[in-house]
Amino acid sequence: MIVARRTVLAAGAAAMIAPGARAATSPFVGAVAANSVAQGFHPAPDGMELPDVELVSPAGPRRLRNLRGRTLLLSLWAEWCAPCLIELPDLAALKTRHDSDRFQVVAVLSGARKKMEIPETTALLAKVKAQAFEPLLEAAPGDRLLHALAAAGTADLGDGILAKGKTSLPCNLLVDPRGRVVARQFGLQSAPLRSTETIPANASLQEKMAAAKRIMAAGQMRSNWATPDGEAFTALLAEGRLFRR
Repeated sequence: MIVARRTVLAAGAAAMIAPGARAATSPFVGAVAANSVAQGFHPAPDGMELPDVELVSPAGPRRLRNLRGRTLLLSLWAEWCAPCLIELPDLAALKTRHDSDRFQVVAVLSGARKKMEIPETTALLAKVKAQAFEPLLEAAPGDRLLHALAAAGTADLGDGILAKGKTSLPCNLLVDPRGRVVARQFGLQSAPLRSTETIPANASLQEKMAAAKRIMAAGQMRSNWATPDGEAFTALLAEGRLFRR
């Protein structure tokens, strides 16, 4: 459980994790609550922690729980998820600017629908210009993280597309140094750039995914992580530890 009054450090101002945040729409209060990227995050379910799942890496097997010890922005993605491939290069760029011994941006492939090993994962990250990420993927069967961390439960996380028990990618998680998941962000938080194609608000999820693939292929979409708000929010996370006890 999150201890009330843990402080999110921001340059020039402090914004606090709201007491009783689990029942709130946003886990943030204060100045950071106005940040458009922060507004995409929702409180994680009580007791959610990094599970002890084995990962495959170029250096050999690793355990997800071994990432504990610093604040994490953890992104779950899959090769079939077009929105994931849109935001991965933006997150990779933030990683190169903000990773430290107290903060890290990490991407883990979970829920692959075809055979993905280190060579395939490395090649795909390079193709989308996200090679700053170490290729990490869940060991077979490869979908435990998807179900443990990216299931919506009973929360209403927008668009009415996340029913009880359904999973959704991309899923970005804010994880404290103890390995406790504080907040989650589902789906692509973005809009097309310089695109002549519009996506109607009432479009189905399948229609949105198809349009996103077309816009991405044309190089006309970036996620909110590439905006000034994305930079500011990540800088806030990297400002020492996310939580001050």
